[in-house]
Amino acid sequence: MGCRVGDVASWLDESFPTELADSWDCVGLVVGDEEAMVEHVVVSLDPTIQSLSAAQGRGSSLLVTHHPPWVRPLRRICRQQPEGELVWKAVQSGISIYCVHTNLDRSAQGPSAQLAEYLELCDVEEVAEGLGRVGRLAQPLPWKGFHRWLQERFPHAPIRGAGRTEEPIERVAVCGGSGASVIDDAHRLGVQVLVTGDVKYHDARKAESLGILVLDVGHFSSERLVVPWLARQIDQESRRRGWGLLVSTFEGEEDPLRPMELLMR
Repeated sequence: MGCRVGDVASWLDESFPTELADSWDCVGLVVGDEEAMVEHVVVSLDPTIQSLSAAQGRGSSLLVTHHPPWVRPLRRICRQQPEGELVWKAVQSGISIYCVHTNLDRSAQGPSAQLAEYLELCDVEEVAEGLGRVGRLAQPLPWKGFHRWLQERFPHAPIRGAGRTEEPIERVAVCGGSGASVIDDAHRLGVQVLVTGDVKYHDARKAESLGILVLDVGHFSSERLVVPWLARQIDQESRRRGWGLLVSTFEGEEDPLRPMELLMR
């Protein structure tokens, strides 16, 4: 069985409208052939040579990713450049690449929603403009205890923090990926801590001045949870439409930012 690449792409377009994506973003079918047949879909966080190779090894003709292979317009496609090598390998392998990025971030069940569910937050609501979620812990924790609890849930993430709160942690905001832009909104909603990734120096200073604790678990860790969820959505839609697709995830991805001792191995 199977279906056209375009059939899957059309459903993804309907489920995560491309007009919701940021203007700079690159989403949708970025490489590929809408008329090509697909029987096996592979889902990964990033479009890399490794994820493409995994898709090729599984006989897949469609790689669905969260992050796009580029965000700036390409002036040329050359095999000796990282983006060019990716396109070259995809075309040679007959693998289409579909990206669902900031439009997925703004969806009801995107990375932030998955992060809130993973941390078992209660009474969850949006933080701002579809980005981020805020909820409460079932039981309040002292902030040092919360850090230990969070580290247990992200054992491979070198968690960094900024700011401080003496209050017990009960209201928690989360934002998958680069979520420091919601610090002001999180503070306005009365949260004690924001869990996100890619916190920059001036974001950390802002957290200090506002008296809010910001914990950075890393871009990768805060968004990787969306991969199995997205694979399940594709699988469910395949069953509903009778496509008979095999859907799998690429489990070989690692955070490219690692502690120095791991890089030295």
